[in-house]
Amino acid sequence: MEAVSGAPIIGATRQYAEARCRFAVAMNVLSAGTPMFFMGEEIGAQNMFLYQTQNFLAERENIIGDTTGIGANLFHFYQDIIRFRLSHPSIRTHSLTLAYVSDANRIIAFVRTEPTEQLLIVGSLSNTAFANGYFLQANAGSLPDGNWREIFNSDAAIYGGNNVGNYGTAIPSSQGRIQLVIPANGILILSKAQ
Repeated sequence: MEAVSGAPIIGATRQYAEARCRFAVAMNVLSAGTPMFFMGEEIGAQNMFLYQTQNFLAERENIIGDTTGIGANLFHFYQDIIRFRLSHPSIRTHSLTLAYVSDANRIIAFVRTEPTEQLLIVGSLSNTAFANGYFLQANAGSLPDGNWREIFNSDAAIYGGNNVGNYGTAIPSSQGRIQLVIPANGILILSKAQ
């Protein structure tokens, strides 16, 4: 509701709001610390949480029903991002290196590492995709040279997104510089080839 200033959550408005929600939960789950979310957010609940009411049960949203209905795409994303965290040890370590921030373009990138894995997480809150590529010049020493492959994209069609991304192509980085296709209001996770 906040992402779209209270507009009705249907059609393109819902798609935009869910993209923002996917970005927020991905930053929560992929950043350092203990991820947390509030009930109903995994399906895009819209009603106010009424905890001081006699009619709580009657006024609640159908969270279980919405997992296969209107909230199915967002629920699928939550399932996949949680599975991703559980299956990638670098996400669960304390190691996080901020690689890049652009306030003007609304982009952030950080690297998560552990001895057998290096992941580059790139997030964008830009309302426009960088479909022709975005040159990201990382902070000195924060982005290792090598080939990176996109392994997760919050803008995938299975989550209700527009499928803007790098489609698993090997993307070279050199001297902290890498060029990526970055979706609007989305996150990418890239893995460095060992």
